[in-house]
Amino acid sequence: MCNTLIGLQHKCQGANVGGARRLYMIYARDLEREFLTYELAMQYGSFSGGIPLKPGKGIVEIEAWFDSTKFDSEMKIGAGFTHALEFKHLGYEDDVVRLMAILKDYPVNVIVEGNDGLKYWLGQKHVPLLFDVKAVLPEKGTGRKEVTFTAKQDGLSIPPIPLGEVFFEWLPDWTFQEYLDVVNREFDISFEMGFA
Repeated sequence: MCNTLIGLQHKCQGANVGGARRLYMIYARDLEREFLTYELAMQYGSFSGGIPLKPGKGIVEIEAWFDSTKFDSEMKIGAGFTHALEFKHLGYEDDVVRLMAILKDYPVNVIVEGNDGLKYWLGQKHVPLLFDVKAVLPEKGTGRKEVTFTAKQDGLSIPPIPLGEVFFEWLPDWTFQEYLDVVNREFDISFEMGFA
């Protein structure tokens, strides 16, 4: 039996799938304005609607190594929120080097798609995520090459925001999924550099 708490409904024990299947990176500079605010978080707790991406700008989709993607958040009194994200790529090749070089100079916002299909927004236009990267080249032949991407940013005015139905304002007739289907970016960090 479930009881209701004041202001927050208690959930019964059930399937609660963790992990993430995909990441979508958006240059912070490609957003027209700050659209995720503290007021929105307080009133709705999620976002549905148009993402103010500048006309002609796009996203980069990343399929990380299985069950290696995680994010977390902290709230500190008087200091706002912290967003942290980590994902891994198996191997070390030209595409991963290109991604490392891009993320060195360009801060991003990230949409994380969970294994349950739910999406979450990390970062803000004016407080984006900046990545550190660690590449491991094993000392033995049986070890595996892998690259770990980690980002941690504090001073945000919002926690990670769950996303409902979203679209890009410059493509108002396309859903987020329709956009992904049209650009057809299926890759495991082997992608065209879509940042312009």
